[in-house]
Amino acid sequence: MPRHRQWMMMTNSPFRISPSQLNMFIECPSAWALRYHYGYKPEWKSEKADKGIAFEDEVCQLIYGGFDDIHNGLEAEERNAAKQIADLINRIIPGDVQMQKQVKSDEYVGYMDFWGQCYDEKNYLVVDLKTTNKVFKSTPAHVLRQLVFYRDFFPENKPDIVVVYAVIQKRGVKIIVHTNHEGIMELCRWEQLCDERLWIGSHYIYMAGLQNMAAERSMRRVLEDPEYIKALPVNAGHFYMGDYDEKIIEDYLKGELRPLER
Repeated sequence: MPRHRQWMMMTNSPFRISPSQLNMFIECPSAWALRYHYGYKPEWKSEKADKGIAFEDEVCQLIYGGFDDIHNGLEAEERNAAKQIADLINRIIPGDVQMQKQVKSDEYVGYMDFWGQCYDEKNYLVVDLKTTNKVFKSTPAHVLRQLVFYRDFFPENKPDIVVVYAVIQKRGVKIIVHTNHEGIMELCRWEQLCDERLWIGSHYIYMAGLQNMAAERSMRRVLEDPEYIKALPVNAGHFYMGDYDEKIIEDYLKGELRPLER
């Protein structure tokens, strides 16, 4: 018998679209419907996620206070990498670095890792910090959609995108920067602010924006007319992963769940 996760009903609230919702809907519409239309959310924790949170906390504390004695349960190599990333962010955003900046309106909500004016004083930057054990040959689509969501939230500033990867491996931590800002590419190269750099082409950003727009239209259509839920595809790789409660999934597929009242 699989170990069932505990499920909690989400509280009723005005529906606002977030980057995580967009990505969930694109990757598995049925999992999105189960969570956001019917209100079932599994409670579970990941050691990998905990490590990422600890790493980001250390970077934020270094940027904010410049402390050198922070540990957060990280290894020595990870603490050194956190300091290097904090220095990198302070270099590309030399002024006021806003951390965990909330973006919110009647229709949208989200949190950016780092936000501020670029060192060239011409652009603003949306900076996302990711911890992983993989080296990506290109920027993952779900990361691009997340950052384009934040970029489009500030059309008057036209911010550029920066993704900082802390690739934690047995031999140490590799820092890799993905960006569409030419100056940051050159700065990282000449001042050796990271181990590798990768250019994000404008066509990838454009396609991510189109995906976000299409997903948003479909999500709102489903909420307006629940009959569309019956047509949503089930992606087995996401919908049935881990220990999802089999009874809830069975009731969902039969159309026997009661939706949230909005």
